[in-house]
Amino acid sequence: MTVAGDLTLIATDPATGKFRLSAANPGAVYAGAHLIDLLEAGRLSTRGEGRRLRVVVDDRSPTGRPDLDHALSRLTKDKPLPVSSVISRLGHEGRKRAYAALEQEHRVRSRTEKVLLFDVTRYDVLDTDGRDELVRAVRAVLLEEAAPDGRTGPVVSLLAAVNQLGLVVDRPDRKRAKARAKTVSAEDWASEAVRRAVAGAEAAVMAAIMGAAVAGSAGGSS
Repeated sequence: MTVAGDLTLIATDPATGKFRLSAANPGAVYAGAHLIDLLEAGRLSTRGEGRRLRVVVDDRSPTGRPDLDHALSRLTKDKPLPVSSVISRLGHEGRKRAYAALEQEHRVRSRTEKVLLFDVTRYDVLDTDGRDELVRAVRAVLLEEAAPDGRTGPVVSLLAAVNQLGLVVDRPDRKRAKARAKTVSAEDWASEAVRRAVAGAEAAVMAAIMGAAVAGSAGGSS
């Protein structure tokens, strides 16, 4: 399973098949997920910290996952890139390709339904036990002080970056969950390179989404 797959599974309403991740720039969320997945797969590495953090392509060999291989192919330059530049490239068709991977793994099944005059694709969750277990694990990190790991840590960090913790916690718990999420990325659940990348990705994702929201507001008022 990948971070992108986990986020997609969490964001899929098991009752309706609707995708519920509400973000001005969902591509940025997937880019952050792909960045973490490619670091873990040994295809990317990081140099520096903070504003000087750079991402380097170390290995262009296939990962065996079409969604990650597509993301990796988007990094056409071999020179170190700022995280913001990487985030702007990696999220291309992220949601579509994550669903394709989940369907291939028999975790979801696509169907078409009519909404007004249009055909829309919904995804029925087949792996309900796996989804429930994942949601419970993420909730335990946020609300029960459970230690994050290589699976829950990235999910918590990225959901918090786009203010979407409501996908896994109820409204009365969101303030507490948000406070806990701020500490998660600094905990010892991944390699130093991944933790640096998560911190950089959080900032880049938030900046990308804010930029998309501003652009959308400007376009709507023109």
